[in-house]
Amino acid sequence: MSNIKSTAKCYYCKEEFSKTSCLKHLGECEKRKDYLKLNSKKQDYFVIKVEGDKKYYLYLDVPTNILLKDLDVRQIMNVEKI
Repeated sequence: MSNIKSTAKCYYCKEEFSKTSCLKHLGECEKRKDYLKLNSKKQDYFVIKVEGDKKYYLYLDVPTNILLKDLDVRQIMNVEKI
C-alpha cells in the first residue's frame, strides 16, 4: 500500500498545503484573519476538522454560538444551494 499524500487549498489565500501543515496555516493566514475580522461581528470561531478517510478532509470555521445539531455548511460559508 502506498503512502497517500494529499494537499489542501486554503479557501482564503488559495495557496496549497500538506495535510499536516494546513491547520497551522489557518492560524497564520492573513487573508483569513482579515476576512474573519470584517465578517465576524466580534464573534469567536472554532476550527472543526471533518475527515472522511485518509484522502479527504475539510476544516470549517464555525461560530462558537452555534450548536452542532444546527450546523449547516452552506449557511456558515455563505454558499448558495446548487
